[in-house]
Amino acid sequence: MGTLGQICDTLAHSLGAAVVLPDFFLGDSMSKSVSDLSDATAKGAWIKGQASWGNLKPILDEAVTLLRAEGIASIGVLGWCWGSFVTMHACASGEFSAGCSAHPSHTKLCSLAGENEAEVVGAVNCPQLLLPTQGDPDAVQPGGSNEAIITAKGLLCSVVAFPEMQHGFLSRGDLSDPIVARDVGIALQTIIDFMQVHL
Repeated sequence: MGTLGQICDTLAHSLGAAVVLPDFFLGDSMSKSVSDLSDATAKGAWIKGQASWGNLKPILDEAVTLLRAEGIASIGVLGWCWGSFVTMHACASGEFSAGCSAHPSHTKLCSLAGENEAEVVGAVNCPQLLLPTQGDPDAVQPGGSNEAIITAKGLLCSVVAFPEMQHGFLSRGDLSDPIVARDVGIALQTIIDFMQVHL
């Protein structure tokens, strides 16, 4: 299952929770659809094609329906990189008790989708945890606009920065590097602690 599956297994074990990993790309991937991965324009076009909340919401709704059918009342959502776009939209739905975004990319995804980031973030209605890295936008950093917008609504927005990490470290960092392994461990524990409080 790779790193994504390992993260889900870790969260399920540590939280004693059911964890669902939806296939938002419906079997597609950038490596399948973009013939030259050094072509930034082609990569951007593929990513833009994935940034449609109208297409993504039904996939997430299926996961929520599955969990509700099992009697699960409190659900959290975790997205990393591109997945923070899903997290922010999902957390405006009223279905979720908490949201976490690791090295969030919704700033760029909102722009690609023609959406206003402040409006998307402003619609969030549950506590949020942001885990930005050194290269992530100012909006998601400590003291950034996302934190300001969410806390102005009276909601918790906890921002834990990883200034030594590169974007993507949680899901594809080199765990043979002790500094990366350390921060992956810290990030996972931070997510677990946050979810334990808010679910």
